[in-house]
Amino acid sequence: MSWRWPLRGVGFAATWSIVVVACAQGDNDVDPGSLGGPSPDGGTGAADGSRLPPGDSGAPDVSRSDSATTEDCPSPTECTGKVVINELMARGPDGAAEEFVELYNPNSCAVSLGGWKLAYRSKAGTGTGVLHTFSNGDSIAAGAFLVLGTASFSAKKDALMNSGMADEGQVGLVDDGDTLVDAVGYGATAGPFIEGASTGGPPPNGSIGRHCGLDTDDNAADFKTFAQHSAGAPNL
Repeated sequence: MSWRWPLRGVGFAATWSIVVVACAQGDNDVDPGSLGGPSPDGGTGAADGSRLPPGDSGAPDVSRSDSATTEDCPSPTECTGKVVINELMARGPDGAAEEFVELYNPNSCAVSLGGWKLAYRSKAGTGTGVLHTFSNGDSIAAGAFLVLGTASFSAKKDALMNSGMADEGQVGLVDDGDTLVDAVGYGATAGPFIEGASTGGPPPNGSIGRHCGLDTDDNAADFKTFAQHSAGAPNL
C-alpha cells in the first residue's frame, strides 16, 4: 500500500518509496546531431539558470472563460513514461513573441526529464532549433502540467523557452537517448515532428491542444483549436 501527495506541479511524486521513471517509451530515434548545439543556457535547464520548481507549480493564469480543472479529466492509472505535448500558442495578445508549449504527464508516476529537449523545426522540416533543454534532476509529477514560455509570455510558466515558433511549424519532445517521445505539426507542415497528419495552426491569441491529454498518434485527430489558451490546466 502506498500513499501519494496530490501534487499538480513539476517535481517528484512522493510515495513511501520514491520511484522515478528514467526513460520514456519513444517511437523514433532522432539523429543526435540534428538538434544542433546546446541551448543558450549551456544545456543546464531553464534559460534563467534555475531548476524547475519542485512541488506545486502554482495556480495557472487561465484566460479561458470555461476554466477547467483536473477533476474534469480521468485520473492517471498507468506508468508508461510517456509525456505529451499538450498545448501550444504561437502568437499571443501582445504579439508574435508571446508563446508557450505545455507538457502533460498522463502517468500515475513521476517522469524524469533530465537531458530531454523540446525541439523545433520549420513547417518544411528544416532548422535545428532547441526551445529548451532540461537539467539533470528535472522531472514532471504524475498528472502534472509543465508550461515552457517565452520571456514575453505573461501567464504562469515553469521555465523559459530559448526562442519562439512560427505560426506554422512542428515541435518534438526528445528524450535523453535522442528518441522522439511526442510531436505535433501544426499548419501546412511536412517533416519529422508530426504524428499522423498535421493539425491546423493555432488562431491568433489562441492555442491548439489535446482534450484531457489524449494521444492517438494522429495530430489532426488529437488537437483542436481554442480561442483562448488554458496554460497549466486541462483543455476541454
